[in-house]
Amino acid sequence: MKIGRIFSFLLVLSLGLLFNACGNKQISINAVQPASVPKALNYKKIAVIPFKNDNIGASSLLEQKLMNRTYNGENLFEVVNRSDIKDILTEQSFNNSQIVSEKDKIALGNISGVDALIVGSINNASVSDFYTTKTKTVCRGDKCSERVKVKVPCTNRTTTLNMTIKMVDVSTGDLVISKNFFQKNTQRVCQDSYYSFLNTDTVLYQMSEASINRFINMISPTNYKLSVVVVEDEPLIDLTGKQEDLVERAMNRLDKKDFFGAEKLFKQLNSETDYKSYIASFNLGVIEEAKGNYDNALSYYKHCKILLNDNLSDNPELLDAISRVRILKSNALEASKQVKQNK
Repeated sequence: MKIGRIFSFLLVLSLGLLFNACGNKQISINAVQPASVPKALNYKKIAVIPFKNDNIGASSLLEQKLMNRTYNGENLFEVVNRSDIKDILTEQSFNNSQIVSEKDKIALGNISGVDALIVGSINNASVSDFYTTKTKTVCRGDKCSERVKVKVPCTNRTTTLNMTIKMVDVSTGDLVISKNFFQKNTQRVCQDSYYSFLNTDTVLYQMSEASINRFINMISPTNYKLSVVVVEDEPLIDLTGKQEDLVERAMNRLDKKDFFGAEKLFKQLNSETDYKSYIASFNLGVIEEAKGNYDNALSYYKHCKILLNDNLSDNPELLDAISRVRILKSNALEASKQVKQNK
């Protein structure tokens, strides 16, 4: 299954959990998405060339984000400082608008000692307004004796941003990746609104950041948050009052992201019920997922399946969990492989 499809499947699975939860609470866990263009990780030393027509600060933002991009606490890229690149441009009598040919890019890369250059352009950054009205009911007369409908003038503002970002192999001049990004923001402010339009520069900056994040997520593994269901009720056995208290305390620990404390309590419940508690085994599986121990998580989920005699129709969260943990394990292994191969 391709990486993009895997991520889409996880997204659909997460949305499905929102409908299948049926009162069960959810917690967020860390997950990783492998790079969709892993060969970009081959280029350890890179430089970001100021983008053409960049009045937003997009190239500077991209440079900063690449400098801070890490995986398991290690920086993925060594980024040549922008000021150093500017000095080289000046010394070589270049300016950004002149760096258009592959020959120029390779020359600049060789001079600066980088493996790859990231270049780009702001193709379009525009704002347009169109005017409409909305119908509103208002009071007239003493003590709102009459209610009438009036038309209120409104301004609809659309901000669009189109930008291209490319990574170029300095040694060959080949494109590693070239991606065009389009973002659109719509706002509506009426004469009776208590708020005003966001500053256009702020909107454009936010849209450029969204595009930059998408680009970086393509060329390197991405950490993200995933919402997963935890079980609050025991469907298989009757718990004693003391055991119900154990469950309540464990769930409180989960709410506080105290996985160690919750794990200890659920293990105690498992032991006291001779490992027949569905709620204990399932939530221990979730805790192992949260810790990144996917094999252990799958073992707990398989035990839950045995407890249910393979009847999952009334427990869709278990089928979802088994599918999810297999994908998360595959993604984590692929991301680690990508990083290790390109060290």
